[in-house]
Amino acid sequence: MRWERLFDEIEQQASAVAALERDALAEDLAAERWRETSWLDLTLGFVDLEVEGVGHVRGDVQSVGDLIELAEGPRTTWIEPTRVLSAVIADRRRAEQRGDTWRTQVSMAFSSRIRIRTYAGVAHEGVLVKVGGDFLQIAVGLKRREIIIPRSSISVVTMLEPGP
Repeated sequence: MRWERLFDEIEQQASAVAALERDALAEDLAAERWRETSWLDLTLGFVDLEVEGVGHVRGDVQSVGDLIELAEGPRTTWIEPTRVLSAVIADRRRAEQRGDTWRTQVSMAFSSRIRIRTYAGVAHEGVLVKVGGDFLQIAVGLKRREIIIPRSSISVVTMLEPGP
């Protein structure tokens, strides 16, 4: 009788130790997953982003590639992630990352009237005429004066009116 009780106690202790080890392993795996998670992986649904030189930009995330693509009513806005100072994300599920390059994303606005906001707070409006490797070129005004804006200075690009 005494031996049976001793074996039962040892069995219970072994089960408790195994459960603790299992729980610790699960916590380690979860922590490792979060260490490998980018904040961009969490951008899904409605977001409120504070963007350098721009202020708050709100909208529903359409996709995340090299840029964050937001829909704000009829407008589409592309945001350079390195210019985001803080993010309030309503939906905490993980977003599906698309491999779209910034050129592919912004090219959707080709021939459209856009507004480019720089991290210095300067805004340029015009028709998108070129999407280069590291720049956007827009035609401004009635004389269609062309301005080149390097990607390194861009915080946000908003399509104001779709092109023809």
